[in-house]
Amino acid sequence: MDDEQSLLSEPEPDPWPDAAAEAFAHLSERVATMEERLDGRMAVMARALEHIAIEKQSLEFPDYGPTLAKMNGYLATLAGQTKTIMDAPAMQLTPESMAERIDVAADAARATDKATIKKLLELHHQAHADQMRAVGAIRTKQKQRWHMLYCGGGAALAVSLLWLIYPGWAASIGPQSWLWPERVVPVARWASLPYGMLVSASCAAATPTAGK
Repeated sequence: MDDEQSLLSEPEPDPWPDAAAEAFAHLSERVATMEERLDGRMAVMARALEHIAIEKQSLEFPDYGPTLAKMNGYLATLAGQTKTIMDAPAMQLTPESMAERIDVAADAARATDKATIKKLLELHHQAHADQMRAVGAIRTKQKQRWHMLYCGGGAALAVSLLWLIYPGWAASIGPQSWLWPERVVPVARWASLPYGMLVSASCAAATPTAGK
């Protein structure tokens, strides 16, 4: 009985310190494992870097100097051309200035057209005046021809009438050496006599007729 009471009176052992120790021990093991893994990875990375350094040393890089010089030359040329384009008057145009230039060009073109049309009108008027003068000259010549024809026809008609009325006038006017027809000569002689002789001759010619 005393033993049982002594056992009951003794305190029970605390289980928590053992659990904490086990947890810390387990954590220490995991940390050690992680450190080993980290050391292994660091070693792998170190070896990889060493290999990369060795490969870089073994690589031969080409000389890009000439290519870069050409590229610089191209860029300089392009910059000059770009500056020329930017300084061009066309790049400085605005809609308003373009409209003004179009108006000025249109006015100049219209002025040239007006001058050309004016010259053409002057030439047309001059040609028309020349044509009218030529037509007037032609009409004048035609009128002169018609007047000459009228005068010639009138003179011929007058001569014909005079010849019918007084046929001996041509023989009396013409020289004596000309040979005239016989029927014209007596008339010409009769026409050349004085007026008194003509009257007496006419009376003498009428007397025998009366006596008979």
